[in-house]
Amino acid sequence: MTDPIHFGWFVGQGFGVQGWRKDSYPWGYKWYQPAIWEQAGRVLEQAGFDFLLLKDGPTVHASERTAKVGLASAEAGPRHETQFLVPYLLNATERLGIVTTINSSHYDPFIAARNISTLYHFDGPRVGINVVTSGGGVPIRDSNFQAPSAPLGPESTYERADEWITIVKRLWESWDRDAVVEDDVSRVYARWEGIHPIDFHGKHFDVPGPTSALPFQDEGPIIAAPSNSSRGLRFVAEHADVQFGYSTDAETITWIRDQLDAGAHAAHRDPSKIRSFANISPKVVGSKAEKEEYLRWRRSDESLDRNLPLLSVILDHDLTTLDYDAPIPNDLLERWTSNPVSAGVVHAFLATIDDPATTPLREIGARSTHGQSGDIVGTAEEIADYIEEIASSGTGGIIFDFNVDPESLYGTLVPLVPVLRRRGLLRTDYVSNSLRENLAGF
Repeated sequence: MTDPIHFGWFVGQGFGVQGWRKDSYPWGYKWYQPAIWEQAGRVLEQAGFDFLLLKDGPTVHASERTAKVGLASAEAGPRHETQFLVPYLLNATERLGIVTTINSSHYDPFIAARNISTLYHFDGPRVGINVVTSGGGVPIRDSNFQAPSAPLGPESTYERADEWITIVKRLWESWDRDAVVEDDVSRVYARWEGIHPIDFHGKHFDVPGPTSALPFQDEGPIIAAPSNSSRGLRFVAEHADVQFGYSTDAETITWIRDQLDAGAHAAHRDPSKIRSFANISPKVVGSKAEKEEYLRWRRSDESLDRNLPLLSVILDHDLTTLDYDAPIPNDLLERWTSNPVSAGVVHAFLATIDDPATTPLREIGARSTHGQSGDIVGTAEEIADYIEEIASSGTGGIIFDFNVDPESLYGTLVPLVPVLRRRGLLRTDYVSNSLRENLAGF
């Protein structure tokens, strides 16, 4: 038996279109209503997953270059507000953690702190937030938001995020846990002396506080953040409880863990309380013949037309207009690698390619379903082997990167969960109804 690891499910499309152009889409489910999400939550809880993480994105498309392909494929939208989905998911489940994404570059920290406090008091211990950033040179006219007033570089974006999460946490702590007394005799609901302004004055924010929401009676929401960069990992080490990213090779996983440990020590935090997760998007097949047939299909025009739009939106160029049997033009590669926003994505996308300048796009695109190299195809036993190998490298868990359409959900979990359970990799019960306690349970 193997020691168990933690599992999460990351909905890459967010509260958006699920399963578009898949065989299960014509079943008639409505992605914009709660039913499909509630069902997914129940299935993931029965499987023993720690959390369901909802991605978010407030813009319809990155630029005019990708508006057409982005909307035709539904990769660029529509997308609804994830926070409004959280209460439905909490009501449909009892143990599963629900993590909603908030962009620190777009969301006012006072509003964010108040909104999450409200959700946490619905069913507190299971609510978490995934803090993301954006800035990286995007003009304010394209962002739909009034702040920041000018494009920020990567370092300034994280500096702003440092202030943002500090304000959010201080607002959560601005009421003492015993500030609410509900004393009928003295007719005092809450003690003013137990409520404290935060008087935060920084480079990017001025927030007096306190919050208007009730205090937490525990440590509050789990904070997650996606990153594989040194600066991003420093943010996680100083502020977050969960890190996740697409690196699955042993060397990078070890480097990530070392960065988190060193950063946590420097911030006077316990590094053992920070969980790291590796994102994967496995395709489960029943046999070697089925695998070979699927891999042949991945090189087809139909497959590339379906899988390349997401990467097109991320890289701000419609890859479906390129010649699939020719290499990616050098000017595009140079543009992407010179931009700090896209450089990391390109590095991951091309990580297993010996010579991107001479490799046809068809061969590159066939290796990826989510803009990342090395997505695994295999039987349930082979994928379980792969997960064990990743876990042995030092990651604390695995995040499946899929939508919650029936084809993705059941096609992955039905064959794989029994194998993971048999090997002792996947929990058979929860420690409690607290996401923090479940993450700390092993």
